[in-house]
Amino acid sequence: MATCSRDESVRYWDLSTQKLVSTFIGHNGVVSSVILTGNYIVSGSYDRSLKLWELSDTEKAAATVIAHEKEVNSLANYKKIIASGSHDKTIKLWSLKL
Repeated sequence: MATCSRDESVRYWDLSTQKLVSTFIGHNGVVSSVILTGNYIVSGSYDRSLKLWELSDTEKAAATVIAHEKEVNSLANYKKIIASGSHDKTIKLWSLKL
């Protein structure tokens, strides 16, 4: 399971052991949405960016894009397509690699 927080972090949890596995830090604003897809986490933030995190690398995001003109409010995924919604009143579609 992946969670996001106002402390600008993303956390990955192992539900079978109920323990924290990894913490991902790199956003410069509240992380408002997160999805877990395969071996990746995608996070969206008030800093207007999307970040792609590989579960095996907690040091840095695999990809970062300034996705919107205002904060990212929501994320959804279908197969290898990511949808991001923003307070700028747009929805954008992205490949899994952003």
